[in-house]
Amino acid sequence: MIFPSGARTRPPFPFAVVHWFILSVLTLTLVSGCIASEDPLPMHDLPENPLAPCARTTNCIRTTIKFAAPAEEVGRAVDAALQTPYTIETHAVGDFGRSAVFRAFVFKDDVRIQWQAISSSETVVYIRSASRVGRSDLGVNRKRVRGLIQRMEKLLSLKAVG
Repeated sequence: MIFPSGARTRPPFPFAVVHWFILSVLTLTLVSGCIASEDPLPMHDLPENPLAPCARTTNCIRTTIKFAAPAEEVGRAVDAALQTPYTIETHAVGDFGRSAVFRAFVFKDDVRIQWQAISSSETVVYIRSASRVGRSDLGVNRKRVRGLIQRMEKLLSLKAVG
């Protein structure tokens, strides 16, 4: 732009475009981590998951996984995997189930794990993790379930099969 005095200036920087871009990137990042999933690790030829289905919100995850280990070993791995600094309380639910309450910031999330032997050397584990309040958890439950599965795999010294 040229002023009557002949001085040249640059046009003002379009801050609105920068703000829009940053907002878009943040929104996409949050949404991509919050997409609801019934089964992040889909397994075929497994029994139906008996745990309650997730509502149509993004603050819940439910999955089924199979381990090549006897049910007793899997049960011990589940108990050990649930012992984290974020675990508030754990309760036995019958012989083949555990219920736990986890702290996520100031919120409480409920985790339910059940397992059943499908042979003398294979066990199916059902996991459900859900926030008590809200419609989104920013991917906290998904990360928790992945962490539980990884700890169980490490404790059992094997990978999940499927």
